[in-house]
Amino acid sequence: LSSSFAFGLGALDVQRNVRVEGKDKQFAYTSAGSATIASGATLFLDRGVTFSYDSLAASRDKLVFTDDSSRLYLNGCTLHSTHTGLSLGTGTMVVDDHVIIESEATELQNEAIAIQTNLNTEILSGAVCDFDGIITYG
Repeated sequence: LSSSFAFGLGALDVQRNVRVEGKDKQFAYTSAGSATIASGATLFLDRGVTFSYDSLAASRDKLVFTDDSSRLYLNGCTLHSTHTGLSLGTGTMVVDDHVIIESEATELQNEAIAIQTNLNTEILSGAVCDFDGIITYG
């Protein structure tokens, strides 16, 4: 990214390996459509990038993992959710370097980032994950 970007219309299908990079830049997912990470595909968020989830559908489930081999690779980035909330399940989330997972939710659990028990999580050696706001597990 050479500047921050808002994906506001349509659907996003990650079919292979997609890398989002751009220090201090934001990729805001605001579309009402789904962002789907396909089987065997990886959405790689690189150092300094903020991926902000704010679906216009006001739905927490628009970031979709097709199966366990669908990967969200967080490499020194920030995963942010507005009051829309975000639910992560089915696939694999990899945490590398220093990752921040933050939710604007401060009171309501239905606005939280929900990490489901069926989400495989790999925290690599030396990685640090900071949480801010309401994050639920279960």
